[in-house]
Amino acid sequence: MRMFRMLTAGLAAALATVLLVPGGAAQARDRELRHELEPRYRMSEPAPVTPPFGLAPSRRVDSEVVWRSGRLYLRGDVEEYSRGLVLVQRKRCEGCDWKRHEVVTSGRYGWFRSRISAPAKGSDWWRVRVRASGGYVTSYSAVWETYY
Repeated sequence: MRMFRMLTAGLAAALATVLLVPGGAAQARDRELRHELEPRYRMSEPAPVTPPFGLAPSRRVDSEVVWRSGRLYLRGDVEEYSRGLVLVQRKRCEGCDWKRHEVVTSGRYGWFRSRISAPAKGSDWWRVRVRASGGYVTSYSAVWETYY
């Protein structure tokens, strides 16, 4: 009887260990599934160069797409543009017009962030536009493409 209880306790402990500690194959499969569900993104076009001599300067708009906590964000900063309006624009196809996605206010040091998405099929293109003000012409960020 005592031997039976010890054998049962040992089997229960081994089974609990196997069930609680994920196996290598399961972890790899979970990682593959997560990777398939994560949207992809890439820089489609670099930011435009400065305007020709004689015109007003443009602001430098740095931007990047980040995947954080299961969400996509377009974030960056605008040169010398504290607490100003930043327009996040989207287009559905390469030949389509740019549409306003969101208007955000830049922070104290010109930082901005906007939640964006990736379509289930096809691609979306994203950029940031800053209106002309303070002796600067209208400025644009790089264009980012999001897709699955």
